[in-house]
Amino acid sequence: MSEFSADSENTRFLTSPNKSMDEVREYLDWVVSEWGKGKTQKYFCYAVVLGEKLIGEVALGVVPPSKKASIGWIIHKDHHNKGYATEAVRKIIEHAFKVLDIESVISSCDEKNTPSRRVMQKCGMLPLSKKEAWEYDDGRVSGAVYYCIERADHETS
Repeated sequence: MSEFSADSENTRFLTSPNKSMDEVREYLDWVVSEWGKGKTQKYFCYAVVLGEKLIGEVALGVVPPSKKASIGWIIHKDHHNKGYATEAVRKIIEHAFKVLDIESVISSCDEKNTPSRRVMQKCGMLPLSKKEAWEYDDGRVSGAVYYCIERADHETS
């Protein structure tokens, strides 16, 4: 996991990336502690695996009791532009609607992150008018864009 989550080039669009193996371990410990909480579980982290190699993750954060969730992902840079993020995000959105009874899924990214915007669009997400400034850990500031898909729209597509 550290091959992609602690790599500065791979995480340039994350506002608070893991900076060390210790931070990666802390994150994984927290993910494991969240898994299997049943109806109280609010965070789901799914591995993106190619063959036997971990190439990324998709994370879904549920906001109870609103039946809304946010989704984000990271894929190892060697596997960008091959459709893996799109395939994984589509499956997790479907899981959120069908199994977790979520009504809407939102995602956001840096306005300059064209590949992530394309993933959202390919997954049927529509842009929201909401925009805001993001401040990165390294002091950079950039615009953020938001996309959303509603369960009713997903079911008709």
